[in-house]
Amino acid sequence: MIAALLPLAFVTGLMGPYMSPIPINASMGMLISLAVAFVLTPWASYLALRHVKPHHAETTPLEQTRWFALFHANLGPFLNADKGRRRRGILFVVILALIVASVSLVGVKWVVLKMLPFDNKSEFQVVVDMHGDQPGADGAGARRSGGLHRPGP
Repeated sequence: MIAALLPLAFVTGLMGPYMSPIPINASMGMLISLAVAFVLTPWASYLALRHVKPHHAETTPLEQTRWFALFHANLGPFLNADKGRRRRGILFVVILALIVASVSLVGVKWVVLKMLPFDNKSEFQVVVDMHGDQPGADGAGARRSGGLHRPGP
């Protein structure tokens, strides 16, 4: 994840200032989490459990557990040597079709992708909040009084 996100910190242009904090903060967060998981947690577990004597409890065989039955019922058909190859192929085709269908939503314009708001146009909007009984509240008078009147087609 760090190797995938960190290059985004070097994006230049208009998106650079907006993009750089995301990969830097995400990478630092992952590095800190990695240090906590590999160093701090085992050390704290050692401190907390150093006086506990290990004991062995009687366990049930794995094949008799509920989790094994659930796993075997749902994933077992895909792991079967004879019929599993065909089922894995069908699963692969279904997943690939779903990915292609989701990406094609952009092509048929059911999903609109935008990098910047307002389509990166070089314009801005001025909102004048006026009460309805004030002169020029219809908009044209407000533009003229603010010197923002622009002749249109």
